[in-house]
Amino acid sequence: MDGNAQYRSRYASLSSSYSHSDSYRQLSLGASGSVVVHEGGVTLAPQRGDTMVIVEAPAAEDARVTNVPGLKIDSRGYAVIPYVSPYRMNTITLDPEGMDAEVELDSTSQLVAPYAGAIAKLTFATRQGRALLITARMAGGQVLPFGAQVLDAQGQAVGLVAQASRIYVRASEPQGRLLVKWGDAAAQQCQVDYHVPEDAQQPAAGMTTLEATCR
Repeated sequence: MDGNAQYRSRYASLSSSYSHSDSYRQLSLGASGSVVVHEGGVTLAPQRGDTMVIVEAPAAEDARVTNVPGLKIDSRGYAVIPYVSPYRMNTITLDPEGMDAEVELDSTSQLVAPYAGAIAKLTFATRQGRALLITARMAGGQVLPFGAQVLDAQGQAVGLVAQASRIYVRASEPQGRLLVKWGDAAAQQCQVDYHVPEDAQQPAAGMTTLEATCR
């Protein structure tokens, strides 16, 4: 009686075989893969190739790398694609399903054309924080101008006003202030103070809805 099994995890390819007869029994186990040392540490890959890509996506643990079945971003924010085509454009794609709800990818695909035998690196920028959908109106009840720029307390652009006077942002703190700006004049700017109650539950969709006044 003979048998064999193979399993590919995010870290290595495992195999086993078993055979026996009246006079003997034999069991063998095997593992293969790659150990890639890079500036961010050491990352394991389930296979070994000549031309590879290191994918970095900070805090995006369990995002799926669709180029390789079963490959996911690890707990340190890295994954290794063990084989890509050299001298050609390769599309590297991440599927965010499975990621923490408080992490968002700025983009889900990038292109890379590595040299033969090279280990290229791609970084997928991420944003961390609680996702907020704030419906904000001016003190007189008017809607905010569609497309107005939204800045955080450090003056960094974090979004735009969408339809129905809604603002979508990722907030690292449960309370803060946003500046909405649609011109340089004082009358073309207002501030939104938001506060997420301590007992607010993170909804299944991963987004907390709030209402606020832009003053």
